[in-house]
Amino acid sequence: MYYVVIMLVIRWTSGQNNFFKVQSCTDIKLRDIPEEVFEKCKEPDMVIHCLPDENDNLGLSCFSVTWIEEGGCPYYNSYQGNMDERKCDPRYGSCSPGLYKSPSSLSYKGCYAKEYDTTTIAVTTTEMETIPPVKCPMNDAVANRTNNTSSEICEECTCATEIAVAVILTLFILGCCIGVGVAVIFYRKLRKKYGHNSNDIQMKSHSDDNGKNQPFLPDANNTAG
Repeated sequence: MYYVVIMLVIRWTSGQNNFFKVQSCTDIKLRDIPEEVFEKCKEPDMVIHCLPDENDNLGLSCFSVTWIEEGGCPYYNSYQGNMDERKCDPRYGSCSPGLYKSPSSLSYKGCYAKEYDTTTIAVTTTEMETIPPVKCPMNDAVANRTNNTSSEICEECTCATEIAVAVILTLFILGCCIGVGVAVIFYRKLRKKYGHNSNDIQMKSHSDDNGKNQPFLPDANNTAG
């Protein structure tokens, strides 16, 4: 009886020495793997496995590669100190569609219930800490408009004044151009109309002057008679 108990204790103790607890199996770094794991895995045909135990605690162990049935998951049996097999839980993620090797269990989230819960909580917490609160653009616009009402009114007034001045100046310049054009046309018509009359008057005055300046010459016929 004592012999059986001693053997079970020895086996359980040796089994515990082959399970090194870690926080995560999918996000573990090489520097986080204990040296003891590498030492144990130096034995022939031994491969590092990251497995949950029967309580879903995660840990590193050294076992030879084993074929796992479809829909099954390898796990560490802490009572026997070996790698055993159990059903995959699809509530936590995907499960194997066929036969696969035990180290590939990391590809199936349904085999890692605690990993799924821990990762989800960590991601959610990180997002809550890093993502700034979302502000409503409409509220910001209303607040900015309320705070800057006077400045906006002044800007609108200034803009309206500038537009009015530009329109008046444009109309003034346009009116001046039209007035100058009309004056030029009117001047040319007057010059054309009265220019000929002045020439006729000058020619007539010259002819009258020539007639007055000539001496009166008696008629030759009257003189002869």
